[in-house]
Amino acid sequence: MAELTSHHKERYGQYVGNPRGRKPDPARCAEEVCTNYHFSQCARKRGHGPEGAFCKQHDPAAKQARDKAANRKYELNNWNRYGRSAAKAAVGQALLDHLDQKCTFDDVVKAAEEFRAKQREIDELKAHNEAQAHIADRAPLTPTQGDSHE
Repeated sequence: MAELTSHHKERYGQYVGNPRGRKPDPARCAEEVCTNYHFSQCARKRGHGPEGAFCKQHDPAAKQARDKAANRKYELNNWNRYGRSAAKAAVGQALLDHLDQKCTFDDVVKAAEEFRAKQREIDELKAHNEAQAHIADRAPLTPTQGDSHE
C-alpha cells in the first residue's frame, strides 16, 4: 500500500457543509481539484513529480512547462497588437537616452537588435500558422476527367 507524501493534504474537500472533509487516499494524486464547485482529491493514480505524489497532469514540472508554452504563445500572438509599438518606443527611448548621454550607443543597438529578433520570431510564427491553415483548408485531391487512368 502506498504511503502519504509531504505533498498530500491532511483533509480534502473541507467546507462549511463538510468541515471534516475526507481523508487522503495515498494511492491517488496529491492535488486538490474542483469539479462543479466541489473540492476533492484528484482521482488519478499517482507516480509523477516530487516523491511520486502527483499524476501526469498535475506534476508541477509538467504544469510549469504547459504554462510557459501557453504564455509564450499568448505573448507571440499579441505582439503585433501591443508589443510592437512598445518595443519601438523602447528603441526610441534608448536613442533619446543616448542623445542625452544617459546611455551608450551600444545600448541603443542592443534595443534595436532585440526588436528585430522579436519581429523575426513573430514572422516565423505567422508563416508556420499560415502553412498549417493552408494544409487544413486544402480540399482532398480528386482526379479530374482528363487524369483518369482507365
